[in-house]
Amino acid sequence: LDRNPAIAFHPSDYVNDHIRIAKQHKMVAINGALQIDLTGQVCSDSVGPMFYSGIGDQVDFLRGSSMSKGGFSIIALPSTAAGGKVSRIVPRLEEGTMITTPRNDTHFLVTEFGAANLKGKSTRERALAIQIEALGPRHPVVGSSLYSLARLETDSVRALRNRIASLRLSRLRDMGLGSVDADGREARSIEGERKEVRAVGA
Repeated sequence: LDRNPAIAFHPSDYVNDHIRIAKQHKMVAINGALQIDLTGQVCSDSVGPMFYSGIGDQVDFLRGSSMSKGGFSIIALPSTAAGGKVSRIVPRLEEGTMITTPRNDTHFLVTEFGAANLKGKSTRERALAIQIEALGPRHPVVGSSLYSLARLETDSVRALRNRIASLRLSRLRDMGLGSVDADGREARSIEGERKEVRAVGA
């Protein structure tokens, strides 16, 4: 390594600078975790209130990769511990658990059962995505019952969104606006919403 121009050593305040990380196009940051809750909060530093490790660079690289052109971040972890008896994905983190990454910085969650994209989703959408896409019916702790409940709630929300979009479009037509209003934006938005709902339900 000595005098090798291809190798550079820098302190952590340089390497972990999220602005500098973001300058790398298509930057992908993959980090592990000890536990994550259904809102997307990530714990990588403690087991409950007990310290497990020191503060690392997880948030720096998650934020830097999300700002990178074409980049994204992944939190990857086994979904269970203790030989499959304990779920590492929980409804809520135990009191005193140290939050490493806040929920708004979590993009993709990957387990051995699947992957969930949490970016831009509401709290309810995050919980459903984690249960259905990242866990599914084969998870030994969550099991098929929770998966079925999550799927049922997803179907109910989808049906409600479809109904609201239909009512809004019908009202526009009753007002004589046809499928396009004066600017053409609102009606196209509603038509797009209906197409999105149909696509999700396909």
